[in-house]
Amino acid sequence: MTMEKVWFPEEATIRIRQEGVSTVYTVTADVRNLKISGGERPMEQIKTFGGNEYSWSKPQQEFEVSFDIVKNDISWAGAFLGAGTTMFGNGTDGYFHIAGDGTRKKHHIQIEYSDGESDGERLRLSFFNAYAVTKEMSSDVDGYLQETISFKVLSSDYHEEYTSNASTDPLPTAMGIGTVSFS
Repeated sequence: MTMEKVWFPEEATIRIRQEGVSTVYTVTADVRNLKISGGERPMEQIKTFGGNEYSWSKPQQEFEVSFDIVKNDISWAGAFLGAGTTMFGNGTDGYFHIAGDGTRKKHHIQIEYSDGESDGERLRLSFFNAYAVTKEMSSDVDGYLQETISFKVLSSDYHEEYTSNASTDPLPTAMGIGTVSFS
């Protein structure tokens, strides 16, 4: 497989669905930066008398995806603080309140890059059963209020998919986004 495509932010679509909610929300317009990290595969090595060495693989560590977003409402707050209502799409009018003692819910997050052609390349990164684990807000005198939300998943819940031709070898239907069951 030779992947020669360089992916740019304007080619990405970021979707998220909260556990217990059938609606998939496209949140691309809120995101200024994303970072994927983790998944380390540590090795343990022990030296013993007589010059012997033993090594073994430890379990693979969790993956993390972080989003720097423009803070324009409390939509993302429900992911971290826990909410009795849906995380996104609560409406545009009215008063909304989310307290920090709510029950956290799992999320399915999908980042898909497309070259825009119907028969073109696609790259999809999926995070199943993701929990929001950190939240930071910052603002400076010359800027705006921004928020960073980080989600973690088990290594088995992180997937990467690629196709060089979406018309002849399409990606499976969004890895079940919208119908994925949370475990």
